[in-house]
Parts: sequence; structure tokens; C-alpha cells
Amino acid sequence: MTNKENIERLRFTDLKICEGITSNWHYHLCHDYKYDQSIALCGRPTISSLSPIESWGYKPEHMPSSYCQECERIALDTEQHNDAQRNKVENDKIETLRAACDAFREIAYARKTAGDIDGSKRMLAKCHGIQFAIRVILGEDDESGTDDRCDPCGASPGERCICEGKL
Repeated sequence: MTNKENIERLRFTDLKICEGITSNWHYHLCHDYKYDQSIALCGRPTISSLSPIESWGYKPEHMPSSYCQECERIALDTEQHNDAQRNKVENDKIETLRAACDAFREIAYARKTAGDIDGSKRMLAKCHGIQFAIRVILGEDDESGTDDRCDPCGASPGERCICEGKL
């Protein structure tokens, strides 16, 4: 299971390498440890180790060392779960921002219909700012100026553009 890609993924966690107490040079992963005793991800008792996380899986020629595959599996599963949670939170933020933008666009349309052009422009400016924030979050910020969005309302192609009244 231990391979270069997994080791690279483990580097960016808060995990530390700890040594099993039942045998020398059998290593586990734990979140934090005390010098005298800690519990590995797999539940086994351990003691601290000075080995950096980057050395996970390294087997020197002069001593027989082994690494707990259960700890590695748990660590990688936890990391994937945490990535999924982060993605869900980010998607929820984007959906909230899109709903706010839609609300500002509706208010702007109502104000334009009522003849309040300045109020309509203020609402469109807020919507445009929100759309810019969404593009930044998604990594779609295009500074080249070649954007198909409506200026000033910021509607994407296919969205309702209140400037021209199209859908």
C-alpha cells in the first residue's frame, strides 16, 4: 500500500510517525504524541519517534523496519473524507453566493421596471461583485478581459440579463 503518492499525501496532514511498543522499528501514525505513550490510528500503544512524516515507508538496509498498513489506510481514508467535507463546504458557499446574486438581480430588475435606474445599477454592482467572488473561488478568474458575461449586470450566457430583458 505504501507508495510515493501516498507518502506525498501524508506529508500534508498533521500526522506524526510513532513507534510501536511491541517491537523495535515497527512504525505507526498518530495525531499527537507524548514522549512516553500515545495511541496510533490503528489503536495500538506507541511511543514517540523522531522520524519525520516524509520518511514513512523508508526501509534502511541496516535494520529491519516495518510500517503499519492499517494506520496508513485509516490516514488516507480520513484525508479523502476531509477533502470531501471541504468540497461540500465550498460548494455550499458558492450556492449561497449564487442565490444572493439571483436575489440582487431580481431586485435590480424590479427597480429598473419601477424607473429607479440608479438603484438598479447598485444592485447589479453587488451581483457583479458576488459573481467575481464565485469565479475566484472556482479558480475561473479571467483577467484577460475576454468574458462573455453581460456588462454591467454580469449575467452569464444563458442567464437572465436584466439589461436587455433576455433569458
